[in-house]
Amino acid sequence: MITIKSIPLKNYTKQFDKSVVVFGSHTCSACRKLAEVVVPLMEMAHTDTEFMFLDCDEFVGTADYYNIEFYPTLVYFENGEEVRRIQSTHIKEIEKALFK
Repeated sequence: MITIKSIPLKNYTKQFDKSVVVFGSHTCSACRKLAEVVVPLMEMAHTDTEFMFLDCDEFVGTADYYNIEFYPTLVYFENGEEVRRIQSTHIKEIEKALFK
């Protein structure tokens, strides 16, 4: 999973047909637990979806722009446009939403 180090996020998501940005915080225990599950899940799925992590503590303006109210929030993009978002730590719900 790529950790986003610069802005604008839109440039990152436009580089890929499909991308998921995990909005969270390195200090968030639920975010760390989610990463422990999502990364292996994506490797097993052999998906062409690019996964990125954005630390909302570091990029507060970007989190505000995307109306992030809950950590972790996964936002699924296609060609740079938001398709859906998941505000959950339940892996079955995430898996179902990502692999529709």
